Amino acid sequence: MPSSMDIIPHNSANLPAKLSASYQNLVIEYLAWGSDYEMAVRDSKTGFTFFNIEGLETSFNAENNVFSIFGGRLLISKEFAAELGRPTDVGMFVGDLSVNTTMRAIEITQIVNGDVQSDVLPPSNDPDAGSVPGPDVIVGDIPANAASRRSSGHTSWPCDRH
Repeated sequence: MPSSMDIIPHNSANLPAKLSASYQNLVIEYLAWGSDYEMAVRDSKTGFTFFNIEGLETSFNAENNVFSIFGGRLLISKEFAAELGRPTDVGMFVGDLSVNTTMRAIEITQIVNGDVQSDVLPPSNDPDAGSVPGPDVIVGDIPANAASRRSSGHTSWPCDRH
């Protein structure tokens, strides 16, 4: 599923102007299935793509809750090559991507024979994680509204519970 992870810079860097302006807003974004690339490095506020990422491998160590990305190849995007005034550099390999991050559960669902038996939103021990434990959004199915959607002429599809 498309998602993103903030890149948190710990020092300054000498970068091209456009990249320098976005330095505090960069994210690694996992792209939708069927995209030309698996991931991208983008400005979270403007959506500008600096690098596409291909060839990566991921792993998850459940014992330590460590998620890792390794072997990702950073390639200059079409947008960034144009911004640099170097359109022939599209797809040029400029570096590797490796990430190790500790994950924490935001929801634990126990499923038995396809039926949800329990759903728990565990509290966080991280004081910086916010004051309310659990996910920010829960998507559900409201089938009773299906008739009113059809009669109003609006097209909508209910979502399965995630």
